[in-house]
Amino acid sequence: MTGTSCAWKILLASVQGTKHLRENIACQDFCSAKIQESEEEEILILSASDGAGSASFSHIGSRAVCDRFQEYIKEWLEVEDTFEDGISEKKTQNVSLEVIHELHTALLECSKEYELSIKEFACTFLGAVLWKDRAWFWQIGDGAIIVEDADTWIPIFWPQSGEYINQTYFVSDTEIFQNFMFKEITRSVAELAIFTDGLQSLALKLDTRSVFSPFFQPIFKQLGEIDHTWLHSLQNSMEIFLNSEKINSKTDDDKTLVVAKRITL
Repeated sequence: MTGTSCAWKILLASVQGTKHLRENIACQDFCSAKIQESEEEEILILSASDGAGSASFSHIGSRAVCDRFQEYIKEWLEVEDTFEDGISEKKTQNVSLEVIHELHTALLECSKEYELSIKEFACTFLGAVLWKDRAWFWQIGDGAIIVEDADTWIPIFWPQSGEYINQTYFVSDTEIFQNFMFKEITRSVAELAIFTDGLQSLALKLDTRSVFSPFFQPIFKQLGEIDHTWLHSLQNSMEIFLNSEKINSKTDDDKTLVVAKRITL
């Protein structure tokens, strides 16, 4: 790369909830992170998905949508011009819709391959693409994406709930184009986190619809201080933390956490 470049420090983990451990059910969460290099910068692509507990093959669905998102964005970035030449609002909207189409298609393909209803692969989705001066975000269902804002963090969207308590929306829904959320931020994002429903009660203040900052402060502090060569050690610590009694005493669900911090070189 040429000119001023930025690097990312990234931690991510999906861990099995205690309820699934007791019932011998595989972790239904999945997450992924990739960096796509261009001539000018490193573009970060993040995704996470929470498989529906009522869907027998949701662990396959959650992986399928994350994989498809990464594949689609990577291919799109390889053929599209950079933002230096401008990307119109219409083109941005088209991409946001194409992503949703691709995610739903991924589950339709799973349904065909396994000869099962698409509902058996039901899962939520959280996705982000970050350039040096803007970011795109998608959400279908619960969980949340948060970004830094001054001295705190704010949610991009609030977790979606359906008509009834403990109900949400899924990528498998026929109404997916009515239910998904998309947002563009035209500034540099230095810190963000993505987490699934299993961490909502710990990471969010539900009464004020805000982020519970003490949950994230030590994570981002350590991420900023540690050298790249020691990231694997911090990665292990995060997995241990997500599996700790402190966390498991408050949630028995699968838990996914993705955190990323931009480091200007």
